[in-house]
Amino acid sequence: MGYDIEGILFYGVMVDDEPIIMHAWDIGAGGMDWEEYYANKKGLPYPEDLSRNSMREYLDKRRQLLIKAGCTIDWHGDNDSYMVYVALTDHNHKGGKPSKVIGSLDVPQDADEKIKAFCEVMGLKYEYPQWWLTGSRG
Repeated sequence: MGYDIEGILFYGVMVDDEPIIMHAWDIGAGGMDWEEYYANKKGLPYPEDLSRNSMREYLDKRRQLLIKAGCTIDWHGDNDSYMVYVALTDHNHKGGKPSKVIGSLDVPQDADEKIKAFCEVMGLKYEYPQWWLTGSRG
């Protein structure tokens, strides 16, 4: 039996609090994923009307909020023991095969502020962001 291994290079912060796995956006908030949780905290609740047009409008607005935030939540490790991290969306490189990192490792001037603001909205502990090299196995 083999494993799939994926390398991950990202700019952001590790979320190493054990309770994070049981955080509200993971399980407690009615199955709300982190994107729904973020949108809700930013004043965009999940629609009561589940029609196609209502859902399309909600998803478009949510996508715009996430683009503006400039951050994502992802994980590394393996399926049995994984750890969560917050990364700049445009600086989260993952892959199972060798690939070039496009551009430089410079980050935008407002990168740290974006990550800090995102962590505050999500209720996550903030530490000074940095580059991380890690991987996933599954």
